Amino acid sequence: MKHSDFVYFDNAATTKPFISVTEKIAEAMNYNFGNASSGHALGVQAFRTLELARKEAKISISASEGDVFFTSSGTQANNLAILGAALANVRGRHKKAITCSTEHASVLNCFRELQTRDFEIVLLNPDRNGRIDCEQLDKEIDERTFFLSTMFVNNETGAISPVKTFKEIIDRKKKLYGKNIIFHVDAVQAFGKVHIDVTRLGVDLLSVSSHKIHGPKGIGFLYCSENVRIKPLIFGGSQEKSIHPGTEPIPLVVGFEEAIKQFKISQNFEYVTHLKNYFLEKLEKVGGMKLNSPSNSTPYILNFSIEGIKSEVMLNFLSSRKIFVSSASACSKGKRSHVLEAMGLDKSLIESSIRVSFSKFNTVEEIDILFDEIRNARSIILKF
Repeated sequence: MKHSDFVYFDNAATTKPFISVTEKIAEAMNYNFGNASSGHALGVQAFRTLELARKEAKISISASEGDVFFTSSGTQANNLAILGAALANVRGRHKKAITCSTEHASVLNCFRELQTRDFEIVLLNPDRNGRIDCEQLDKEIDERTFFLSTMFVNNETGAISPVKTFKEIIDRKKKLYGKNIIFHVDAVQAFGKVHIDVTRLGVDLLSVSSHKIHGPKGIGFLYCSENVRIKPLIFGGSQEKSIHPGTEPIPLVVGFEEAIKQFKISQNFEYVTHLKNYFLEKLEKVGGMKLNSPSNSTPYILNFSIEGIKSEVMLNFLSSRKIFVSSASACSKGKRSHVLEAMGLDKSLIESSIRVSFSKFNTVEEIDILFDEIRNARSIILKF
């Protein structure tokens, strides 16, 4: 299906790759296919390409120190951060880990795995706007706590975590208890969309994915500060300092690097903000519309409900018109949104929730098409 044949508003699930990304990947597959661990000229070329991409990745998050480990996805980066840190740093009774109940499945399921290994797990619940009460977090961090994980931008509502404030709480607790508390941030929905400075934010571990910023699927990275140790979850050779062994996929790394270079943060942010505001102005004219995203959410994601119309019905109606949106995270296919449940929304709102997520490739004309079909769906469906 050609892009001109449909309207795509599911960019929080994945994005259309830049043309230059697919070209760079094809070029690397044809001419830079060597193994970066090989000692011959083709291997050396691949290794140099890999290290240049790693340098670009570090620059993209303003990392002056620490390591960037390429992974196969944001999910794998989250697993490596959480389980790898637990294996490397936990001793004795310091086995308490804290996160939020609205996190991505790749974080929540890691925490469930920690629980099976006798870790104490705390899931903080947000308010109606998806915000975590900082006083609640302050109260939960005690002398047993070794780890805090938070999502920078929520993938379903676009709610933004107060990462800087969380870090200030952690630093105060470190001084109080005289022990290190590792701070992990899942930045999959934030990377490339807001300026990230890991040094200024004080982040120890940061997870990133390529295909959310018009790069290829199958590649992401984990940033690890020099103050934190992690252990590998898989074992093999010495690639990625043995933290994530396996032959590096140079074409995907090259594609990721190109996406980072092409993604203009400030320019895209301004443009997408315009799109979201334009859509909101129109959407407010639809009867029974309830906004689920907080007012200060990222411009890239908008979550709302049309009362009386279940998500599945609306999605099928729009899909029949070749308009693609979603109802929740792509990783929770077929399930009700755990994010909206944690926020305390009514069951009817959860069951009718729609997530529209924008990109630089969307247009005002596409928003007009989406709005008209949502209005048509409401008038048609509610007649029955």
